Amino acid sequence: MRDSVRTIEPRFLEKRLTLRLSLPAEPCIVRGDGARLRQVTGNLLANAAKFTASEGRVEVGVSGDQTMAIITVTDTGIGIHPDFLPQMFERLRQADGDSTSGLGLGLAIVKNLVELHGGEVTAAGDGIGRGAAFTVTLPRLSSSKF
Repeated sequence: MRDSVRTIEPRFLEKRLTLRLSLPAEPCIVRGDGARLRQVTGNLLANAAKFTASEGRVEVGVSGDQTMAIITVTDTGIGIHPDFLPQMFERLRQADGDSTSGLGLGLAIVKNLVELHGGEVTAAGDGIGRGAAFTVTLPRLSSSKF
């Protein structure tokens, strides 16, 4: 998560976005391809930066329990229309139909990579103008496995 935050930080500074990162005292270690997991978190952070207006806020958290690592990315951005939530992770889908905002692949890639790592990604929002929240859960390695 720290690598992804460092990579995206210039975009946050450019838009004067507040970024709050909350990490646990003990690391949440998962088995997986580090580059692909950075791609997951990088895509979520890039979307948060893209869809949050200047001087908005993005919060990133990492937590876990005995079996799962949990990553959350929440923002004060444009939000998600409730009708779009079921299609959120489909390839080539965009809420506004505006292809200039991207190819519509980022969240589909996130979903695919997370599932390949044995995890799940969900999206939530309270509607347009009310921000968005994404949660990634990944199987956690117990401390006895490393």
